[in-house]
Amino acid sequence: MFRAKTSTLALLAGLCLTSASLSAATPQVPAPGKAGIFPTAGIDQVDHEITIDLFQRSTTGVADKLLETLTFRGRMVLERGDAYVNSTGFREIAFVVNRWEATAWSKALSSMVVYRLNESTQPTSYITAETTTADFPATFDFNLNFEASAFGMILLPRHHGRPKGHGFMEVPPTGNRPTSPTLTSFETALITAEHPTLGTIYFKPRHCNDQGGTTLATYSVAEKANLKLPGGQ
Repeated sequence: MFRAKTSTLALLAGLCLTSASLSAATPQVPAPGKAGIFPTAGIDQVDHEITIDLFQRSTTGVADKLLETLTFRGRMVLERGDAYVNSTGFREIAFVVNRWEATAWSKALSSMVVYRLNESTQPTSYITAETTTADFPATFDFNLNFEASAFGMILLPRHHGRPKGHGFMEVPPTGNRPTSPTLTSFETALITAEHPTLGTIYFKPRHCNDQGGTTLATYSVAEKANLKLPGGQ
């Protein structure tokens, strides 16, 4: 039987922003160029793979043992607002992850490992332009709470995931590496649990690659009025 021991790990994709408040200045919308501009509000679906190392913690002072490297395959559905100018003068999109699940089969544990959203209300994530003169390249900063489970048991009921990636040239990311870069930044806290024979094990994320993305819906003006996200400038 597993017993959850410590909280938090990391998974999936980034941008760094401390505020979603609007700038008092009149926003300057970049002219469409080769990379284009941020899309209008809507719903995106993104498929991805997350590479995570499973370790057995040493009790003898030697290095922890890498048991295996897992490839999680996931699908995320997110809701975006319209772009706006944030308090630091950069164009930005606020979004919320509405659905997400990623799974991987572990030979070492003889079990499927599942990550999925565990709360109906998720924190706000951001896509932020990296310059004030163009929407792209942009940074994705994911912000979501999820649970980790195996053997039909919850290993960790609530983990705060904060994957982040820079240099994106498209929204949603399609999986084309030049325009959808690999995410390699994750929170430092790890999902850790007690295994009956292996002792303490933990999951350490290595990187995340988008495999494909599409816009499922684009909102009308009336629908945008009901969005609980900043935007519209």
